[in-house]
Parts: sequence; structure tokens; C-alpha cells
Amino acid sequence: MVSALIIKTLKNIKAQHKKNLVIDMAKQRITTGAILEVNIEGQYYVYAQILQNGDGIAFFDYKTEDKLIDLYLLEKCEILFIIVVYNDVITQGKWVKVGKLPVRKELEVLPMKFVQQYGRQIM
Repeated sequence: MVSALIIKTLKNIKAQHKKNLVIDMAKQRITTGAILEVNIEGQYYVYAQILQNGDGIAFFDYKTEDKLIDLYLLEKCEILFIIVVYNDVITQGKWVKVGKLPVRKELEVLPMKFVQQYGRQIM
């Protein structure tokens, strides 16, 4: 009887914890300069920065098996590419915000972008 009660309590705690995680991730906002941590295949971490008004995400030339502690290391890294993603990748916490750094001068003016959606081209 006690073990059944403990199991039920643990299940309730686990369910509440999952609910809290979903709520916390839903609160993540798009913030210019925010650093995103992107987990690749559960094995590596790469880092990116949200650019002006979320109109682009700049990925740094940095990959590691351990989470980065000193975000200032990214200031010395080259930019690999800039992409545009749906907002929910950030707002729903698929890519986690881990800090904020100033946006580099060369990234203040965004490059032209090309978007193709459902067979249409939007420039």
C-alpha cells in the first residue's frame, strides 16, 4: 500500500515537472543579442545569436561535446552562416537561450534573404 502511494506521488511529481518545463519554455522570447544553444543529435552543442528583431540567426563556428560556460569565447569565433527560422523554434524552447552578447557591428546590417515556402518564392 505504501509503495503504491509512493509510485502515485512520484508520477504526480513527474507530471507536474513536465508541465512546469513546458510553461517555462513557452515564456522564452525573441531577444536581439540572445545566445542560443542548439543540441545536435544529443551529442554536440553549437551556438547562435539572434540578430536584429529576430530577422536572422547567426551561427558561430564553434562545436563542443560539453555545454559552453564562458559565452565570451564566441566573440572570437567566425560566423558560419545566417539563417531565418520560424519563431516557434525559439519561443517554444527548441533552441534554448543561454545568455546575451552584443551583436557585432558587421551583423547590424543583415544580408538579403531568400525564402521559399510551399513552392512560392518570397524575397
